Amino acid sequence: MNDASAAGHDFPVPSPFPPASEPDEAWVAWANAFEPARRLNLECLELSSGRATFIVKADPFIPNPNGAVSGAIVAAIADLALGIGLARILDEGHTPRTGSLQVQYHRPVRLPVTVTVTILPGGRRIQFLEAVLTDAAGQRCASAQATMTSVGPPLAAGRQV
Repeated sequence: MNDASAAGHDFPVPSPFPPASEPDEAWVAWANAFEPARRLNLECLELSSGRATFIVKADPFIPNPNGAVSGAIVAAIADLALGIGLARILDEGHTPRTGSLQVQYHRPVRLPVTVTVTILPGGRRIQFLEAVLTDAAGQRCASAQATMTSVGPPLAAGRQV
């Protein structure tokens, strides 16, 4: 049983992620084809075990009057980049879920922006991650810290915790 059957659908849904054994290049290709990332203009440059790098060149929505990216969009970009980064190290059949996300805005985020994800030491089911967003001059614009969980097949099948 998968997420679709747990949601009341009786058709199989393939795993949303490549197998962990796939090379980093295959994961980068997957991330760049992943529809949520495409909608946020989040382009993956590097996706390896413990680190990921992305770039956002165009605002997916209308920018703020000052020309900066909306803080809500910054949070969405960070959350998605963190989840993709974590997906790279999870066991097959497991998916990342955000438990908490804290974003600090250091200066207005103007594009293009680079998002660097680092997976910090954590446990088997709970992971700690950080995303740093830097502008074209290399200045830190925003940073985000997340606590994420790894949800495996038993939870995906509908068991509640």
